[in-house]
Amino acid sequence: SGHMDRTIKRLINKINYQGSIYWEDKETSLKMKARPDFVKTHKDIIVDVKTAIDGSKEAFGKAIGNNDLWLQAAMQIEGVVASGLMDKVDAYYWLVVEKKPPFNATIYHFQPDDIAWALDNLAYYKKLLADAIKSNSFVGYTQQADNQYGIVSVELPAWIKTNF
Repeated sequence: SGHMDRTIKRLINKINYQGSIYWEDKETSLKMKARPDFVKTHKDIIVDVKTAIDGSKEAFGKAIGNNDLWLQAAMQIEGVVASGLMDKVDAYYWLVVEKKPPFNATIYHFQPDDIAWALDNLAYYKKLLADAIKSNSFVGYTQQADNQYGIVSVELPAWIKTNF
């Protein structure tokens, strides 16, 4: 615990609390906003603080997917650069603090390959949104259909089948 406490102190030492960041996306002209918790501009680092009932790697991994934390992170990374706050982002960390004693704290590093994937998906979503605004047509999940009727196929999840 002492080693982790020292690591966390080093990570958040000389860090700037950052309010909202605004920019206009060059590709889509969408007005964008992000709010990173902490930026360390002299080290090109973003730290996002999350609280959790379970801060384990497995549970937080699920939270990243279930709560689209990867998309939030991509917007923060894009935003600090597009707004001119930082020239680049060398590292993005989630500092996860459990809500109950002993309040375990863990630093999770968002991996560069995953950041690239997240930024690609953010670009895709921005284009979808810009196209929907332009055509005033918001289609929802029917875009996943593989037929002209907009009917989406669904399969039973494997976990259902393995329980029987």
